[in-house]
Amino acid sequence: MAKDKLVIVESYLGEYQLQWYIAETQDMGAVLGDSCSKTQDPVLLKWALALDRGEVPEEDLEHCAAQVGAASHPYTEMYSGASGTVSGFYWGSKKDVQEALRLAMLRIKEAKKKVPWPQWARDAVAHGWKPPKGWKP
Repeated sequence: MAKDKLVIVESYLGEYQLQWYIAETQDMGAVLGDSCSKTQDPVLLKWALALDRGEVPEEDLEHCAAQVGAASHPYTEMYSGASGTVSGFYWGSKKDVQEALRLAMLRIKEAKKKVPWPQWARDAVAHGWKPPKGWKP
């Protein structure tokens, strides 16, 4: 089964954004930063803390971690539309967006290490089950 992935998208203005490619529908999904109002948004700080504690729901984990990672790049900017709506982070050069992508992927990898075990696995361990080598929740 194909997995969703982050891809670099060049805007019509010649700037770059990171956007999810949804494998199941073969379509583009959310743009990183589209739910933030600025790169130092309190939402990002909340997500960063939740990621560090392993408290992010599994379905939000990759997007949340990617946004936190990409926002940490020093040249991350925000698109703001005329109506005040935000349409995500952007970078002015290919080199910067590639580095932001690397930071996003690194943050996703770190976050996945902190995913809590499902309740069934905790119960099984309490009853003597030993996970196979390489098993991850």
